[in-house]
Amino acid sequence: MTITGSDTFSGSIANGESETLSLYSETAERLHVLIDDGTTGSPPAEYDLTHRAQPSGGEISRFQFYQDETGRTARSYRFESVGLRTEIEIENVSGGSAEYEIAVIAHE
Repeated sequence: MTITGSDTFSGSIANGESETLSLYSETAERLHVLIDDGTTGSPPAEYDLTHRAQPSGGEISRFQFYQDETGRTARSYRFESVGLRTEIEIENVSGGSAEYEIAVIAHE
């Protein structure tokens, strides 16, 4: 497995606020999203995840919606890579502030 790109975030996200990670993914086959909210022994903070892609070829210059996951607590996802660039947005919907460490990794 060859990593072709990545982006990370570490910090607090208030309830109703979001953080967007972005990376080039044209040569990637898959994307892994890893999410850690720092909870130990308690339920993970709930979040919504939105996956957007910018198609390659240059005919579309903005990100297009690809898929979303709502009300989630999963700690990882695996997606197919579908474009030149990828955006992953995580919105905290837990009802309070949460400390997140998030990584998006593209690989062949």
